[in-house]
Amino acid sequence: MNEYFLKNPASELDYSFDWGSRMLTGGEQISADLGWTVTPDEAAAGGLAVVSASNTTTTTTAVLGGGRPGEAYLVASFIQTTNGRKVRRSLTIRIGNS
Repeated sequence: MNEYFLKNPASELDYSFDWGSRMLTGGEQISADLGWTVTPDEAAAGGLAVVSASNTTTTTTAVLGGGRPGEAYLVASFIQTTNGRKVRRSLTIRIGNS
């Protein structure tokens, strides 16, 4: 599933996935947060960037900042579970004009 959000380039906002509600089964938990990616990777040129990231046993959260007005970015979170599965979820962020 891919979710869509609109973001102001001047804002730093939290985006989270609750893996427990859809992806984890019967006691399964996040054993490793394998990180977040932003595509296209334009962070050095003022594009959308992961400012910080955190996780619990059932959620992953990233604070995203920046972004070039009019651009769309695919942001993905990767995890490994206690059952050994590697799973990815993504969302699309479009940057509005300031």
